[in-house]
Amino acid sequence: MKISDNHSTTESYSTPIRYRQPTSDYSGRVLRENIEDVSFSSESNVRIWYNTQDEGYSLHAHDSLEIIICVRENYEIHVNKQVYNMTNGDILIIPPNTLHEYINDHSGIRFIYLIRVSELFEMNDYNLIEQQFFNGLLINRANYPVIYDKVHSILMDMQETYFSQNAFWEYRIFAKLYEMFAIVADRLHKDSPTPVVPEQGGYDTIQKLISFIDNNYASDMKINEAAAITGFSKYHFLRLFTKYTGYTFHEYVMLKRIQASENLLSTNASITDVAYSTGFQSSSSFSRAFKKLTGKTPREYKKLIISENIEEHDT
Repeated sequence: MKISDNHSTTESYSTPIRYRQPTSDYSGRVLRENIEDVSFSSESNVRIWYNTQDEGYSLHAHDSLEIIICVRENYEIHVNKQVYNMTNGDILIIPPNTLHEYINDHSGIRFIYLIRVSELFEMNDYNLIEQQFFNGLLINRANYPVIYDKVHSILMDMQETYFSQNAFWEYRIFAKLYEMFAIVADRLHKDSPTPVVPEQGGYDTIQKLISFIDNNYASDMKINEAAAITGFSKYHFLRLFTKYTGYTFHEYVMLKRIQASENLLSTNASITDVAYSTGFQSSSSFSRAFKKLTGKTPREYKKLIISENIEEHDT
């Protein structure tokens, strides 16, 4: 799926020496379908990137907290179906296991924090603010003027600590992270003192179903069957699924099938074989769905992949 937007710039950026990864243990990004296996630094639970690349990241999720700080140039990010057009200084917090996508075709500068910290989201305190995090939380001077400078300062301290790699740097980063969340949570709670309490077990149940779909997208699963897996009524299930993912059940299954088909189209498999192996009943229905989501027919996409492979081989 092509990642692009309408921004363009002739300026390019490089990574300063002080922001290069402190160790050379990074072997590349690992993505299985749309689930990313985050590679952390030196067997830690943290990875912070000084990112200048001019390409986006297609729709994906991971079990790590992600925080993005836009430093220079604009950046478009989709979290579930919420679109954020980030400008200089904007901070976006994305909870674990949340589908998100980066739309970008120009160089810029942004810090990307990836932190494995599941305990933070399992605390009772998080129940009071969970509603505000469903589609990510954007923090800037306009919408959170009282806390913005403090939050930004803490995040800058975190990246300086990470790149210095002094003794006990990971402890210090987690201490700062929890301090930041306490500040954010206090502000959110003051702005909305009566939170909407999430349905007990609803989020975890939907997440388990999503994992099931990710592994069984080619099966002919009906809505009633999916609802039965969760133990909810059909209508309660549909409401919760859309609430927690930003997609209808049908949209999510179709998305998974198309993502799987993109991988298969880069192989020698025929378009018909790809269609049936990803759960479609005919090549025509596959072609319609594929073009709707990618803007190209499967045949056009396959030709594009072949031509790109030839160009890479020639270079």
